[in-house]
Amino acid sequence: AATSSGKQAQGKRSTFSNAQQLNQLALTESEEAVMQGIFTAMAENDFILGAGEKLQETLQEAYKQGIIDSKVIALGGIKPEHAPYLTANGFGGMALLGYIWDKLQTPPVVLSIAGSDSSGGAGIQADMKTISALGGFATTVITAITAQNPAGVYGIEPVSPTMVHSQIEAVMTGMPVACVKIGMVYSSEIIDQIARSLRNHKPNFVVCDPVMISTSGSPLLNLDAIQALETTLFPLCHLITPNLHEAEHLYGSKIRTADETKLAAKTLSEKYHTAVLIKGGHQTGNTIQDILYSNGEYHIYPSAKVETTNLHGTGCTLSSAIATYIAHGETLP
Repeated sequence: AATSSGKQAQGKRSTFSNAQQLNQLALTESEEAVMQGIFTAMAENDFILGAGEKLQETLQEAYKQGIIDSKVIALGGIKPEHAPYLTANGFGGMALLGYIWDKLQTPPVVLSIAGSDSSGGAGIQADMKTISALGGFATTVITAITAQNPAGVYGIEPVSPTMVHSQIEAVMTGMPVACVKIGMVYSSEIIDQIARSLRNHKPNFVVCDPVMISTSGSPLLNLDAIQALETTLFPLCHLITPNLHEAEHLYGSKIRTADETKLAAKTLSEKYHTAVLIKGGHQTGNTIQDILYSNGEYHIYPSAKVETTNLHGTGCTLSSAIATYIAHGETLP
């Protein structure tokens, strides 16, 4: 952490950024000891303000000796939530240079591997909108081109597996991908190429929305690809987000109650060695719930059911949002 000292040294305002520069301040031995204590305390507390008593004590002593006053500005490792702490310890202000620069210059890169939706409500288009809205940088790999709108899917043209692999490699080798979201994969051949790249690059987090059937009821996955999805792709993912119907297909049984949903999530998690979020949008009743099984624990997310026909792309939006939050540093519970 660097500060701009209000202490006058030989008639000039001095600055310091580390203990090696203390001798430039022409401080007394007592003052220098206090400043050395600040650096030591900050280092030991990993620059987390208020993390330890030693840092608090050294800052208070610096204030008493006039080293910290209204002319001192705190720089480096500073975030907005630190303002009350800095003010209480005598700092005249703070500069969020690194914090703001990081926010402006380094949005996390999120890769969406999915189909293109001509209506813009689902697929790659929904993913890009969601990732961008949540402060990520969206990159894409298109697995198939679809002719669709909220009423139905009228045509599907798959991209060649070789081209899918080439797209993934171009992004993964040229950009710092923080998280991968997988949606429509269409065929077992495409799944094999996606899995090949995931094994090679080992991204930090992969969330898969197992797109089998669109909200309008149209099939989006070849029957021969379902087995490849389960045996090849799911084990490479950190989270899968099936809706109720997809969960029933994977589970092999109807899911009617909350207890059955919990059992299905746990069973699928143990089967595929990944966290499972079963979405509750197809449940009946006024209150629905998403159920996450992660790290051996259940997490329930209830919500009032919204009666609407605007459901196109909801699964794509949710999985992309999760991917982006994970890319920002959030974690699964």
